[in-house]
Amino acid sequence: MIWPNCYLPVLALVSLLHSTGHDSSKAATVQHRTIDFVAADETTKLQMDLYSCAESKAGPAAKSLFIFAHGGGFFAGSRQHPLNVKFCEAIASQGIDVACIDYRLTQRGKGFGCGVSSEAKRLAIDAAAADFEQALETLQVDYSRRIVIGGSSAGGHAALHSAYHRRVDGVAGVISLSGAMEPTDQVHDLPLLAFHGTCKELPLALLPRPHPGLALPSTTDCESQCANHSGSLE
Repeated sequence: MIWPNCYLPVLALVSLLHSTGHDSSKAATVQHRTIDFVAADETTKLQMDLYSCAESKAGPAAKSLFIFAHGGGFFAGSRQHPLNVKFCEAIASQGIDVACIDYRLTQRGKGFGCGVSSEAKRLAIDAAAADFEQALETLQVDYSRRIVIGGSSAGGHAALHSAYHRRVDGVAGVISLSGAMEPTDQVHDLPLLAFHGTCKELPLALLPRPHPGLALPSTTDCESQCANHSGSLE
């Protein structure tokens, strides 16, 4: 994914939640540290990188936090990809802490395309969402409830699923960059900012479906549509 100025709407939403205590007119020094945590399976060891502005005078309890998950179709991707690092540093430079997290890539070696069943895709999304919540629980020890979660592509899927299907508690909003989710009948007033770039094709999960419970395409449906879609199926 290309990130021309996409951190700006993220910054706008998160900034509404809390004053950062940082003078944005001055050049900022961004620092980061790596935090260990355990996946929802209680076995897999994961990590996250916490980015913060060295000049910020506010402590974690008084600051906003954006938890971000990378993309990669649940089979690839890294929190340490240069574009993800640049994205997180850009937000942290404004005094908003950012945690860029790992999650289990349960489709590694399997992909996430037309040959993968809807059930396997649902399990992959749910596992990533559960790991998202493990990271959130780890960070909530130090941070207040001014926490926004989000991600890019697969990471956006995970954040949306956690917020609107699993109904995770303790977050103030969601940001989805090229993410998607299955429809839900549950009403949730949690604020959402979602956008999709022009350089990546719309996920098949967002295409019109005959029934709201069938948003994720089955293998058969997907095969019939793949011929008309040359872009990524993440």
